[in-house]
Amino acid sequence: MKILAVQGSPKEKGNTALLLNHYLRGIEENYRNAEISRVFLQEKNI
Repeated sequence: MKILAVQGSPKEKGNTALLLNHYLRGIEENYRNAEISRVFLQEKNI
């Protein structure tokens, strides 16, 4: 399973990041073969 996690919040360690990290941790625990890619939009020039 491939998962693309997109964080759009400007705060790198804010509430959105906290929730996303908890969600992804649950995915990692339950799906050992999951490939997770994370994209931080605050690092992108869009």
